[in-house]
Amino acid sequence: GSVMLQTVPLSQGFDWKTTTIDSTTTVDYATSIRIDSSDVAHISYYDDSNGDLMYTYYDGAIQTPVRIATTGDVGKYSSLDIDSNDNIYISFSDYTTGDLSLIKKQQGVGWGSIVQLDGDATTSSHTNGDIREEISLAIDDDDGIHIVYFDWSNGNLRYINSSDGIYWDLPQTITSNGVVGSRNSLAINSLNEVHIMYYSQSGGGI
Repeated sequence: GSVMLQTVPLSQGFDWKTTTIDSTTTVDYATSIRIDSSDVAHISYYDDSNGDLMYTYYDGAIQTPVRIATTGDVGKYSSLDIDSNDNIYISFSDYTTGDLSLIKKQQGVGWGSIVQLDGDATTSSHTNGDIREEISLAIDDDDGIHIVYFDWSNGNLRYINSSDGIYWDLPQTITSNGVVGSRNSLAINSLNEVHIMYYSQSGGGI
């Protein structure tokens, strides 16, 4: 399937405009979109045919999508957010290594290197073969980065954060009571308090 964008000016009620972002890529496993301080929409998604993480932006016209991660099967469950300096952060799952990964685009510079935050390529505690997926990333008012994700192999809800995007605290298991943590969503209030919703497969609810 294609990646589609729906936009609507408030003055036009619900007269939605449909824009095709990418019709050449087979897309699966979630898309993510955020708006920067100049009202430009930034979009990440997964190319299912090639196993790549894709990125583009829309500033009134759609720009040519680019592949920002291509080694192995990477980019599933991407989640994108933008800090106060319009730096872009995308977290995603690396299905080849099982890692939770992150890539940053610094304003005026370009994309940096991929960082492994949790999984087999990190020094944190993990079990070989773990898959980190169903990811939600949010940036607080002080530009601290928060990520919640589902540890598929162990059925746990996990969390990791950084105050500056450079140094990261160790990953935490928030709850491991049964199979919990999928279909998660994260939001941060004006006090920088983190709120997380998730599905409990064992409990059958949220």
